Amino acid sequence: DKNVTNLPYPYLTECFRSTILQWVPISIFWLILPLWLYILNKRQLKSQALVVSLLLIIKMILACLFILIQIFRLVHYVVLWTDEKGLAYVLTSILYIITISFILWLMNYDRLKSVFSSGLLFIFWLLVCLAILPDIIDYSVKFYQQIKSISLWIEFIIVWFQFLFAFGLFITNCFAEKYIIAHQTTLDERPIVPEFHESFLSRISYSWATPLILRGYKKPLTEKDCWDLPISERTAAVVHQVRNYMKGWTSCEKNSINNIKLSYSNQAEDEHQNLLDNVPMVDVKKSSSKSKETSIFWYALFCTYKDKLFIGGFLKFLHDIIQFSGPMILKLLLNFFTDSTKPKWLGIFYAILLSITVFCHIILLRAYFHQQFLIGLRFRSAVTGLVYRKVSYLMFYFS
Repeated sequence: DKNVTNLPYPYLTECFRSTILQWVPISIFWLILPLWLYILNKRQLKSQALVVSLLLIIKMILACLFILIQIFRLVHYVVLWTDEKGLAYVLTSILYIITISFILWLMNYDRLKSVFSSGLLFIFWLLVCLAILPDIIDYSVKFYQQIKSISLWIEFIIVWFQFLFAFGLFITNCFAEKYIIAHQTTLDERPIVPEFHESFLSRISYSWATPLILRGYKKPLTEKDCWDLPISERTAAVVHQVRNYMKGWTSCEKNSINNIKLSYSNQAEDEHQNLLDNVPMVDVKKSSSKSKETSIFWYALFCTYKDKLFIGGFLKFLHDIIQFSGPMILKLLLNFFTDSTKPKWLGIFYAILLSITVFCHIILLRAYFHQQFLIGLRFRSAVTGLVYRKVSYLMFYFS
């Protein structure tokens, strides 16, 4: 809209700020939620549920206060029902109440699934804080311009409390839950790799690996200086998963072959035997099972880690989209420098947007490579473990 972009500072209408801008984080949350629940159900890290910590209690209290603010805002809009503030304003509060109520359940579900830090909730509360900021700026300007009324005072208080509770929830989601598993050691007194027990910020920035890097900078690393792998990432667990898929595939294949043989034998009994008297006999050789076993092996590998392969492909897809949008934003920024009539805030907006694009580009690319390297290591562990198992079996059989 030219009425917005031509102003000396960015001004969004009250209707847009209270509806579309507030619906963005809610929509993103409900879009990512099915994928998040699917990932939680497919988690390979098996451990007991987390204890109810002080951090979780603070999160739930702040979420309940955020719901109370939305209920108060809903009642305020219903009492002061006008054509300007109609159903759209009421719908925003209702959507927030439903979403935050579900988030309360999701917090406990994450605790039961041993999720130390939720990336979904971190992104949601970050977007909520950014969506409330224009309201904070607008009501603060009106307040200092001496445009004061009872309705403005109520809106001003509601917006500020809403922002404070959302910001508090964002800060609390920057930290990870503390649990004894994060500090337990194995029999050789080596701690488990802390990646799965760190916060979402630590995982996307890989700051959990900083102590190991500093230790390697100070002295040469030995085996005792490195972390131990969790049980789900060890060769025994990887080989067990692949073998389960191979056994399931071979059993299904045998059942299908037996059913086909049974059906053909039943048909042959019903037919006349003299129909094939004059047909010459042809010997059919059995196909070698080596290629079939090889295909079953690669199929089992794919089925074992297909979810992680798809996630890696999705990360690469997002990375390519952001990489494609970078030059387009740069073009808009260069056009801003050539046109002196455009407001200054538009150039600042393009610069911030370009910085965010570069940041997301780096994060997604590093996450993609990290995911694919882990899959490659699991593939190598599976191949090595199965070959070693086969060799051990042959040595035992011929000895």
